Amino acid sequence: MSEIHLFVLWEKSRHLQESIVDDIAGSFTIRGCYDITWTPRLVTSNFSRFYGEKLPEGCRKELDCGTGEFRLVIVEDLSPKYEERQTSRGPEVVNVNAFDAKQKYRRWCTANRIHGTNNKAETDHDLTLLLGVSVEDYLHNNPQPWDGHVKKITQDIIGANGWSDINQLFYVLNHTVNYTILRGCQEVQSGSYIDHTDTDILTDQYQRFWLIANGTPCRSEVRPKERIPINGINYDLDLWDIRRNYYDIQWGQQMLRNRTLRDGIYVLDEDNNFYCLLYHCLINKNRISPDYKPYLLDYIRRNHLESISFPQIMVSFLGKGNYEILRPNDTSVGFHIEDPIINRYYNKYGKVLGKSCCIQKDIGTGKNLEWKSCVYDAGDTIVKAGTDWLIDNEVRFLRRLQSHNLAPKVLDERKEDQDAVFSMEKIKGQTLNDFFSLKYNHKRKIITSVASQIVSALTLLKDNNIVHRDFTGNNLLVDCEGNVRLIDFGWAIDTTADQFPRPEKLTSRYRPPEMYSDFYTIGAVLSEVTNYRLPYLQRLSAKLCEIQWQDYFDDRSYSAKLDAVNHALHAAFGLRDYLHCFLFRHKRISRYYNKFRRIIWR
Repeated sequence: MSEIHLFVLWEKSRHLQESIVDDIAGSFTIRGCYDITWTPRLVTSNFSRFYGEKLPEGCRKELDCGTGEFRLVIVEDLSPKYEERQTSRGPEVVNVNAFDAKQKYRRWCTANRIHGTNNKAETDHDLTLLLGVSVEDYLHNNPQPWDGHVKKITQDIIGANGWSDINQLFYVLNHTVNYTILRGCQEVQSGSYIDHTDTDILTDQYQRFWLIANGTPCRSEVRPKERIPINGINYDLDLWDIRRNYYDIQWGQQMLRNRTLRDGIYVLDEDNNFYCLLYHCLINKNRISPDYKPYLLDYIRRNHLESISFPQIMVSFLGKGNYEILRPNDTSVGFHIEDPIINRYYNKYGKVLGKSCCIQKDIGTGKNLEWKSCVYDAGDTIVKAGTDWLIDNEVRFLRRLQSHNLAPKVLDERKEDQDAVFSMEKIKGQTLNDFFSLKYNHKRKIITSVASQIVSALTLLKDNNIVHRDFTGNNLLVDCEGNVRLIDFGWAIDTTADQFPRPEKLTSRYRPPEMYSDFYTIGAVLSEVTNYRLPYLQRLSAKLCEIQWQDYFDDRSYSAKLDAVNHALHAAFGLRDYLHCFLFRHKRISRYYNKFRRIIWR
């Protein structure tokens, strides 16, 4: 079945326009061509909203692509073919016909001055923003192939100057952002949304939603309301980021997966709407509002739940889905667990410190793996529960390091319900990021001590044939005695015998070869700590360029390569100078840092 894609030839690629369009015509059926001009004062905003990333005025994207008239080419691929390709976001399954053509045109332009879509969803997103119509509506309005006439239009990204009505706003959101309305749907659909301050929207694309809706923050910096101009009147909207612990992230993902389109707006399905509202009343408000009670009682009656109380109904639902009650990372949202039934469920292993979950691809088999992990503070110990293979893998590596002081000691392990659970030693201290956020910890003696311990940790991992694969500033702890400890071994692998599923796991959106991940991140992670102006930067910049990183790619000897890189860095500058610079990334070395990243990830 055919599908629609598009190519954007930004201003600075227009000198190759004829050659590129001729080549496109030889591989695809052209459905339309447009020469589009943006309002000069809105160019930066248009780029930000189109790419879903807040860009500064005069950014590199503007310099590379140009800010003048550009050509939009809409094409139909009659025989789409999907395979995995390495993209700017890491490996993805894409339409290789469109992707390979885009890469070819980019080589012709010697820069990323050509934009192209990789799949149907991206095409729908881009076309909706550029022309204000979805792919389906565009084909309905333009059923015939291109007649050879290039239409010239002056049009910014849709919504650049506000929205004509609420329907236009949600039409664009439906084709560009993953969201669902939690509460306040009736006001929106009835048109009584103006000045209504209780329309809550849940999204897992917070920044993209914020940019596309094109609003301005108001009232709260904790959970910003977005004030959106609609037909000259401001509309206040609450954005709930799925990562902020308003709900268990697994439950939030299920809400988004099961959402339903009603009167042009995505809303919760009936079951999630009931339990989400019940959770909101009991946990966030600590009372059942008279406005909500008739709806809740009607659902209970229709589903024959009269025999149990509101808290029991909610806890039963959470238990079946293996969902946690989480304290929101938002002080404006209430958190009430005083009810005995709710409190017992919340404290089943201890105070919840955090939960993560995802569906990721196994880099060995290519299959999707669903995993979750939750950490609890049980007073004198830390309890971790989650997917069995992930927990079993962490316990395996922690036990291997029991004789060393690097990792916490495992106290016990067990199976409970759907979880694998284990308890470990509680480390009293701070993460590396928090430790160096305090100014008194910038002393040379402290930095040298911490740096030495981090290098020793890497050496210990190497000697035990371990690659941690999540060697981040939040997983490096400095305890009360100044000792560096390493936690979270769930993603670790054995370099001699990897025996468990290996989902892609790195904090960056890019994926370097996993054999280099731990040593690579000693630079990338420590540079995240803060951004102070420190000495030795020129020497660091020069020496980084001298290291031939590409020489470390063959797979013959991981240990030898690690030693070679370690030696090269130590030879380049003293340990004190090395960590002094890497702990505090500075703009003067950023271009070398990024060059180093590109070489490693190529």
